[in-house]
Amino acid sequence: QFAEVRSETALLVGELAQNNPFCQQHLLELNVMPRLIELLSDESEVASHSFHAISCIVRSFEPALANFIDIGGLECILGLIQCQDQENLIIKSMFLMSSFSKDFPLVGDELVKLDGIERICETLQPKGEFDQRLEQTLSALETLTNSSDAKRRCQNNKLNLREKLEKIISLGHGKDECKVRTRV
Repeated sequence: QFAEVRSETALLVGELAQNNPFCQQHLLELNVMPRLIELLSDESEVASHSFHAISCIVRSFEPALANFIDIGGLECILGLIQCQDQENLIIKSMFLMSSFSKDFPLVGDELVKLDGIERICETLQPKGEFDQRLEQTLSALETLTNSSDAKRRCQNNKLNLREKLEKIISLGHGKDECKVRTRV
């Protein structure tokens, strides 16, 4: 019962904050972010709704993003992608990292410094099917590889990135969602 209250409260916070700078600012002033981060280790539904709330507060609102970074939010996201039993949080974390990297390249650089490339490559496990997790993982990897440091990190043979990408390409050969595009 209490988990349901935590879950629904986090969901409500997310709905209030989404695309609403007024509410984002007030939630920032109320210092809800540390509690939402704590809830990421709660039951699955609570954690999922808490992640949703965090995402709604920080996306497109730089003061909240700065606060999130200051309290260790990036490290938290990178930790979440390594929780193999939380598929939903892995997908959401990859999406958020990708979004941060596109909207705020300096945040992407910070994720790279925190070994984001290496952690993403660790979780990149080509299976028989192209799924949402794989799509978001590849998207996060692509958006983080804009700096020379990130590209250098991708070339680390210990990551087996080339082999993993070749396997993904072969598994997806001929499928529309897996068309290979080259980057100049």
